[in-house]
Amino acid sequence: MKHVSTALLLAATLLTAGCGAKDKATNDHAKADAKLFPATLLTEAELEGEIAIAKVKADKLEAGKVIVVTGMIGGRAEPFNEGLAALFLVDEAIKPAGDGCPCGSKPWMFGCTDAKELIPHLAFVRVLGTDGKVIKSTLEGFGGLSGGSEITIQGTVSSNDENGLVIDATAIHVHEEGEDHDEHEEGDEHEEGEDCDH
Repeated sequence: MKHVSTALLLAATLLTAGCGAKDKATNDHAKADAKLFPATLLTEAELEGEIAIAKVKADKLEAGKVIVVTGMIGGRAEPFNEGLAALFLVDEAIKPAGDGCPCGSKPWMFGCTDAKELIPHLAFVRVLGTDGKVIKSTLEGFGGLSGGSEITIQGTVSSNDENGLVIDATAIHVHEEGEDHDEHEEGDEHEEGEDCDH
């Protein structure tokens, strides 16, 4: 199934992240319908062979390539699609906003990270059903997934072009708090209190 224009999704991200973005209470959100997802989607096993999202983009890895990436669910106030199994993932090279950031109330909004810095580290992740279409259920709440969750996914590149990177996930490992995993050194951390222009 062809994905909704990633360019439009990325534009929506920049419009809803940062200063002035409005948060919705978690209990207002739809929750994942677990029975719609493959039993093998969540895995406790660590997924090996990580590559940074920014490197996937820079190397222009082609559709069909199987990759493993790690990041934080975020990049906007609402990183999940409420009706489809899709989310935004930000590479761990970009650090979430700290207490000194005035832009956005949630760290996973990356409110003090310049948009030009954020986009190269941003991926749109989907989960497809056996029919090849995006599963019609939000991923929020599935396996404890929420904004700010750190996850590693294994999946297939669906598209990787000027409109953005889209990955179809086949396995998701949710990191427990304090869990060790390799961090990438690509990208610079933003400074707390930095002006926001997105």
